[in-house]
Amino acid sequence: AALYEEDPKIRQVLNYAMKIEGFPRNAGVHAAGVVITPGNLADYVPLFRTAKGEVTTQYDKDSLEKIGLLKMDFLGLTTLSIIRETVRLVKTRTGKDIEPENFPEKDPKVFELMSRGDTIGIFQFESDGMRKYLRLLKPDSINDLIAMNALYRPGPMKFIESFINRKHGREEVRYPHPYVEDILKETYGIALYQEQVMLLAQKLAGYSLGEADLLRRAIGKKDMHAMERHRETFIERAKKKGISEKVAREVFEIIAKFAEYGFNKSHSTAYAVLAYQTAYLKAHYPREFLAANLSSWAKRPDKVQKFLNECARLGIKVFPPDINKSDEKFTVEQDGIRFGLCAIENLGHAAIRAILSAREKVGKFKDIYHFFESVDGQALNRRGLESLVASGAFDSLGVKRASLMASLDNFMKWKQQISREKSAKLASLFGDDDSTAMRPTLVDVPEWNKWKLLNMEKSAFGVYVTGHPMDYFELDVKAFTSGTISDIVKIQRERRARIAGLISSITRKRTNDESQMAIVTLQDRVGEIK
Repeated sequence: AALYEEDPKIRQVLNYAMKIEGFPRNAGVHAAGVVITPGNLADYVPLFRTAKGEVTTQYDKDSLEKIGLLKMDFLGLTTLSIIRETVRLVKTRTGKDIEPENFPEKDPKVFELMSRGDTIGIFQFESDGMRKYLRLLKPDSINDLIAMNALYRPGPMKFIESFINRKHGREEVRYPHPYVEDILKETYGIALYQEQVMLLAQKLAGYSLGEADLLRRAIGKKDMHAMERHRETFIERAKKKGISEKVAREVFEIIAKFAEYGFNKSHSTAYAVLAYQTAYLKAHYPREFLAANLSSWAKRPDKVQKFLNECARLGIKVFPPDINKSDEKFTVEQDGIRFGLCAIENLGHAAIRAILSAREKVGKFKDIYHFFESVDGQALNRRGLESLVASGAFDSLGVKRASLMASLDNFMKWKQQISREKSAKLASLFGDDDSTAMRPTLVDVPEWNKWKLLNMEKSAFGVYVTGHPMDYFELDVKAFTSGTISDIVKIQRERRARIAGLISSITRKRTNDESQMAIVTLQDRVGEIK
């Protein structure tokens, strides 16, 4: 206070600070919010453009609601693309048009899959913790999936065991009033959803829909002052409907506790429906479903590894890419899944389209020369070709990887010469079809050993495909370790365990006291750990 009075500069700074206090510091943009108006947006709300050029409202979501505009959240989900791709693959292989919206609601295979915790790739249900609870719950209806989706969150997670025990009759369910039973019966007496709380307010205290929504908002914002006002209103109105004060207070306590973890049922339902659809696809069309997942996550080696492990667990073969068989995405063959070209590092969309376009014109490439003669050279660069060689995509043409890698410069020069000749002939009226360019000879070098082959594959995909270096030590690993890395990460903390793997990365760091340390990533065939 003394400095404020004595120093004019400090006084000026503080005066300015007090004037701008409470003003927005910067403008953010909602990740999924879309405003819907009856007419031109600019006629209803002031707009501005973000640094990325996006048209954005100057009002925040609360102000938009106050002036009567509708704001919707449209979330982009990779799961929707996976479902669409699975449907396409099923159509390609079987000729059947399947519609996820028309899947039967109580398919036994779906609930068997869920009850086994066999949910790798299942939307919202693939974490280790969720899988453990699914095995205990043994869901047999979509309502169980909706409830689990709402329960498996930091707040309501404490109710999961009680929910499971009540479902299986191991714990008594008590309702303070018949109205409460009507509303909470589907969740065994546990208030899980905002919609249930709104119904409790309507049924027991005569709230209108609008008033119940205000209660929902107070709960969502954890507005304790508003909650206390609602408590008094709720109890008084419930008493007027002939409900005892004791019961009214007990019910409102259920509502008040709900404020700690409340979730929207329509949101949970939408997610559970997607989970059911993905589970149906996995149960009935596992190859198509896993191929679709691999395509969607092709540029994420950790995800690719996870789904390759799942294919191995289910006995589904995964074949490496083949320049004559692979499509852009992963495809389903009679006895397995074929790698898509999209999974190969340094191979862009233009290069893939050039390869597939050439294949459509000439049929299968007869040999490596036919490939270079047929594919547009402008779309292929050195790094992309190296990745194709390393991936084994040319193996079916009868050429060794080491030899082709050593010969790439010669083949690329030959391709450039062919392209120049074609351009010259196009400019000439009487150009003939025969090329005068000399075909390069494949360099004779020893083929890579298995270790080199595997490491080159890993450079092409980010994962090992046709094998793993740990395969050579399988018997030793089984004899002297406590299990695989994925087994170990499930073990409780502070327990000793022996693991074996390859060091895939080392990150050197310094601690606060300037001591050196390193974080080592250890990887085996089915997982990794730091």
